[in-house]
Amino acid sequence: MTFKTAMEHYRAGTASPEERRMVEAELDKFRQISEYLDSSWQESAPPREPSRRELKRLRRNLRRRNAVLVLTSLVLAAALLFGVFRYAIPCLETSLYWDPNTVSYGTRLDTDLGLTLYAYGELFCPNMCVESVTATHTGFASYSILAESFSFPRGERRYGYASLEKGKLTFQEGFWEELSQVCVGNKRPKTNEWDVELLSQLPEYYQVGAFVTFREDLTMAQALDFRESLSQELELSSVAGFPACHWFAIRHQEQAFTLPCGISTGSISGRFPEMNGFYPCFDVDEACRALEEATGSRPDQASVYEEHFKSVLRFLNDRQQAGRGIQVPDSPNYYSDALAYVEEHGVNVYGCYITASPQFFLRLIQQENIQYISLYDAWLTLYN
Repeated sequence: MTFKTAMEHYRAGTASPEERRMVEAELDKFRQISEYLDSSWQESAPPREPSRRELKRLRRNLRRRNAVLVLTSLVLAAALLFGVFRYAIPCLETSLYWDPNTVSYGTRLDTDLGLTLYAYGELFCPNMCVESVTATHTGFASYSILAESFSFPRGERRYGYASLEKGKLTFQEGFWEELSQVCVGNKRPKTNEWDVELLSQLPEYYQVGAFVTFREDLTMAQALDFRESLSQELELSSVAGFPACHWFAIRHQEQAFTLPCGISTGSISGRFPEMNGFYPCFDVDEACRALEEATGSRPDQASVYEEHFKSVLRFLNDRQQAGRGIQVPDSPNYYSDALAYVEEHGVNVYGCYITASPQFFLRLIQQENIQYISLYDAWLTLYN
């Protein structure tokens, strides 16, 4: 009898008692051998170490994952910084300090800074007209400013430089050409003999800039008539240059003036039509055109010029109060005080700035309504 035959009978359930004992004995032996082999394998088999190739692959995957994490972090940080510098800081900057490139009045040609410099120049500087202003951003609330102006008396362009640091506007020396208090003091009884002698010595081809003071203040209408009466004589008496009455000095206080102020008598050429919606008659030419179109008749120029002077003062005062303007040195209330004075006493002209030949001024001195003439500048003209 073989084990195979006994096993077949055991599985079929027909095994004899002897066959059953033989098969069960063998099965018991097999279980003991299997248990022994299993326990021996677990005790003797050491844990398998990864191969060099597997270690390289693991290190490569780890480096790749770390690189992705670092790159993602850098991209997120850069995006955050870009947002801060692109949006947050400029918003903070403009909310705290003056942005000179802001356009608040809808003007086609000028920023708020350009309008401010133009108005200040007209009020205090007969010799210059600010035409364009460029503000270059150089840092946080920091700007470099270049202003181009035109000198009508000399017929030449000039350039001035300034800086704006955290809302503080600083001008380089020579940026403005303001008339001094001495030049326009209205208490001198007559023209200085030295000025008369100098005028008589200057040749005809020289151009002279001088401040002329009237014996009595003129209304704006009278001042415009005076300018008109001079026009033809100025053209005939000056052989060169740009002879003209350029600027009216407006009385803005009773006592000695801290700084003389006035308005240009020339054309603004419709440069700021939008400003008239904020400050009436700020643009004289546009105001006259609109009034003539509305009424069908020539407007009262004197009223337009008077309102223009008040609007320039209001504009500069509003800019200063908002921390976006120019304060007159040592006179924080200059604009508001001047505006209050002319509102009470009217807009009266006590003098004007004229450029003409020396001979013209020698004749002008003889007129009864002229108190005195103060020479401001003289130059050899380049025009014929």
